[in-house]
Amino acid sequence: MSTQRPQRHDSIASDRGTDPRPNYIDTGTDTDGADHIYRTIDETVHVITPSGDREHVEALDGRSIHEWMTFVATKRGWRSQLLVESFGEFLDQATNEEDA
Repeated sequence: MSTQRPQRHDSIASDRGTDPRPNYIDTGTDTDGADHIYRTIDETVHVITPSGDREHVEALDGRSIHEWMTFVATKRGWRSQLLVESFGEFLDQATNEEDA
């Protein structure tokens, strides 16, 4: 007779579950030179100054990362944007960079 309790799979699953995204995604650098890093584990964005200091942490609280990207575009602008919402946006950025 076994004395071990059966393990439930939902109690031993990792925090990530089946999320295929990496833990951290570099979304780009704003016009002030700050890097915006999206932490997918807890859905936060970390804003890192050029000197390496953490300037701000934003909890997305149900908002999408693309809403944050739009907010930054409106408030500061992007020097380089690495995360795009659609393939069309990617093509638009690539075309605009070639024209510059």
